Amino acid sequence: MRTATYGLRALLGCALILLIGATVLPTAALAQAPPGQDNNPGIGPMKVVQVTPNVYFVVGGVGGNNGNSGVIVGAKGVVVIDAKLNSEGAKQLLDEIHKITPKPVTDLIFTHAHQDHIGGAAAFPSGIEVFAHENAKAEIEKAIATGGRNAPPREAVPNHVVHGSGETLKLQGIRLRLIHVAPAHTTGDLAVWLPDQKTLFTGDLMATIRKAPLVCKDCTVEGYVQTYKVLTALNAEHVIPGHGFLITNTELLERAKYVSDTLSKVKMMVADGKSLPEIEMSVGDAPEPGPRGMSIPLFSEICYNEVTHKK
Repeated sequence: MRTATYGLRALLGCALILLIGATVLPTAALAQAPPGQDNNPGIGPMKVVQVTPNVYFVVGGVGGNNGNSGVIVGAKGVVVIDAKLNSEGAKQLLDEIHKITPKPVTDLIFTHAHQDHIGGAAAFPSGIEVFAHENAKAEIEKAIATGGRNAPPREAVPNHVVHGSGETLKLQGIRLRLIHVAPAHTTGDLAVWLPDQKTLFTGDLMATIRKAPLVCKDCTVEGYVQTYKVLTALNAEHVIPGHGFLITNTELLERAKYVSDTLSKVKMMVADGKSLPEIEMSVGDAPEPGPRGMSIPLFSEICYNEVTHKK
């Protein structure tokens, strides 16, 4: 499928890159809430939520809209998923991990290359293994070369590159599957599946603070459709999104259906010669704010642009 890009508004809307003291909360304390920035725990004080006896996720942080992080306590060390927005947030995350266990952090997995998930990498111990998909590595290296205020730290460059559709491995005695299906949110998305704990970390392939997914440069809605087929088939009991609240596979299936049904409807209406305004009216999706209130296209428009190959 030909890739569509959606202009500056969409690209800015993709970058969820941009409040202290944390406590461990029971899983129900951050159960699903309605979509919307007002229900975004990433903008607020850090909270640690226990999901299973050895798996936690951590919301909030310092400096803005922090992506969720995962903490997996293994036999002799700790595996962390995503590094928060900045070094201050990462240091706070590490402090919270030390309250859970004296074991050292040994591994860091990036679900994708956006600053709100990798910006805190410099605060992590030197010498740990850093995982990312090969496409995420390319995005990180490009962002570092471009420079600027939001450039990621050099410590974010992975030393363990995941190729193709991912890999299955064991870290600190914990079985994990790193899953890449297709360019969806970014070109280098990785979902992290813990089969023994029936727990799935989606990164920003799922975010409960929005109804519709964000589709970044060189990615497609069709990529989401393909990815959701793989992720929902896992039948996870615990799904930790990149932003927002703990959900189950039921909510992930609902998101998958919404995305697939919307794309299918747009394809059908384009084939019938309908215009974009007619499609938007029929789909009836509402505007959703991007990061910092930024305007981004309606999801129906993104689907339309993809189907018609418009820029």
